[in-house]
Parts: sequence; structure tokens; C-alpha cells
Amino acid sequence: MQELYKNDHEKHIFVQGDRDPQGPFKESALAISQALKDKGWQANVGAYGGFVKVLEQSGIKITPHEMTADGRVTQFDENAIESVNCADITKELLKNDNPTEQQVKDTAWALRMGLFLANSKAFLFFPGTKGTRAHLLSTLAFNLTSDKPKPIALVGWDENQPDLQNKSDYGLVQQDEAWLKTFANEIKDQTPVWLKKFSLDKVDDIVNFVTADNQPDETR
Repeated sequence: MQELYKNDHEKHIFVQGDRDPQGPFKESALAISQALKDKGWQANVGAYGGFVKVLEQSGIKITPHEMTADGRVTQFDENAIESVNCADITKELLKNDNPTEQQVKDTAWALRMGLFLANSKAFLFFPGTKGTRAHLLSTLAFNLTSDKPKPIALVGWDENQPDLQNKSDYGLVQQDEAWLKTFANEIKDQTPVWLKKFSLDKVDDIVNFVTADNQPDETR
């Protein structure tokens, strides 16, 4: 089976955002990634879209996580220290079960999310669409149920994106989706110390937040 994470991941951060960041979003992603690189951090990322290429341009070392069950091959430059192919790992895990293509795809997605959560010390989300929201929601759920929650920074999210002031549901779902609201009610009167919203220009504050050596486990 594929060897995973040969390098030290004590300073790995998961970074995600729009597939085609432009203007100030691209500039902010570059600046933050360069600052993280200077501190010795590396990035866990997906494998497709322009956002991964922006991180490569910053010079930060990246670990792409591929979903290549359809046979696609993604090319990375020398900053990609290794590539984790979640589809290949899934096929190996399920080889005795004769999985369907859809089962491989679904299991590989879950495996990739689990690897992001297990092997990232912090999470950095720029505005994005359904893929970004799915990963953000999974990370929030992980932190809400974990004894050791990890820092989550939301960078450049506008009023139409998750709002930390809306503590009932974080603005992620429609009001009639009561399941998430009920789940989030556990902390509805508290602002988690591990979750913070930043404007695009607060590069130093963002980097200091996600790289802090000792993140509190409790909320206040």
C-alpha cells in the first residue's frame, strides 16, 4: 500500500478556497502561504483547480491529495513533496469487496477528509463553493466533538458566507435545516477560541493565529 506522509507533518496546515482565485484573494493567499513557508510550515491541499497552483507559486511545500479514480493525472512542480492518491488507497482497502466505481469514489472522499483532519495542525479557508463548504462543515464537526480542536481561520468571507456572529448555524445552511442548528446549539452562546474570521489584509494576524504553539481546548 502507498506510503503516507514520509515527511514531518507537525507543521502542516490544510488550505482551501475557490478554484480560480483572483485579485485580492489571490494576493492574500500568496502572502499568507509565503509567510507560512518562512515559518517552516507546509500545506495539505486538494489536487485540482487554480488554488493549488497559487500555493505552488508561493513556494510553500504542498502535499496534494488526489482523487484519480477516473484515471486523470495531475502534474505538480518541485514544491509538491509527495502526492497522496486516495482513490488508489481506497481500491487497495476494498479490493476483497469488489466495490463499484461509486463506492470507491465515496470512500476515497471520506478517506481524504480524514487524512486532512488527522494530519493538519490548523485549517485555513478562503471563500469557495460546495467543496470548500463541505470541508469546512466537516472540520467544524470535528472540532465540536474533539478533545483537541484545531485552529480554523476564515479569510475574506463576505456577508453571504459563514458568519461567526450567527452562532446558531454559522450561516452554512438554510434556516429549515434544523439538524445542524441543533448540533451547533451546544455552543450557541459561546464563541470558540479555535474559530476566527479575518479580512484578506490581516496576514500577520492570520499566520500568528494558525501557527500558535498552544491552542486552548476550551471555548469562552
